[in-house]
Amino acid sequence: MTQPFIEIDGFSKWYAGRRILSDVSVSVEKGETLAVIGKSGCGKSTLLRHVAGLEDASTGRTLGRISLFGDVEISALPEREILRRKLRGPRVGFLFQDGALFDFLDVEGNILWPLREHRGGGETALRERCREVLRMVDLEPTGELLRREVSGLSGGERKRVALARCIALEPEILLFDEPTAGLDPPTASGISQLINRLREGGKRTSIVTSHDMESTRKVADRIAWIQDGAVVFQGTFDEAMADPKVRGFVKGG
Repeated sequence: MTQPFIEIDGFSKWYAGRRILSDVSVSVEKGETLAVIGKSGCGKSTLLRHVAGLEDASTGRTLGRISLFGDVEISALPEREILRRKLRGPRVGFLFQDGALFDFLDVEGNILWPLREHRGGGETALRERCREVLRMVDLEPTGELLRREVSGLSGGERKRVALARCIALEPEILLFDEPTAGLDPPTASGISQLINRLREGGKRTSIVTSHDMESTRKVADRIAWIQDGAVVFQGTFDEAMADPKVRGFVKGG
């Protein structure tokens, strides 16, 4: 039997003695998108950061394991080994809630940064890849856009540029932390469409954290609901809407 592409098995996390995640067990098959929903502060982002290897036991005690690609136990790897294996970036892309763009670089510089770090082929090829991924996120790579400071981007543009940077290295796993947070409904809908487009053909496996249920309905194959650090529901969107407790959460009850 094949292993899930992402497997979180009995994972718990403590910060300063306070348990944030409690015995979380969820899995994601190759080509699938899992949405993790829950209130702010319930542990969604903490879980995602551990899947990406952005946190480990150095930030607080952990228990359990997180495995990627069927054979990489990322929860057991030190940062230097994650970097040596080129897991984060080339194989696992992370879209931060605020985009985490570098303010000291323009739009082109932000996307070229990981390309120069991890991808060969010469400067001309890297710049062409930059333009290619901007088109993939529905931004026309004009000279004006490429040279624009990221502080001058709208919220939607910032998310799209960050997404372009995230996919530039063609990672197999994409992790989205609240990708539609702070966006107006039309812009949020556009970001959801982009997420769906990126998974076409089953080439990418994704986890999306969100409290935006309209976006969740559009992108998720399955939903995991975290309450007080524990997964209390797993199922499809329709199954979630048929569950009185989940429906109460969605309606603010």
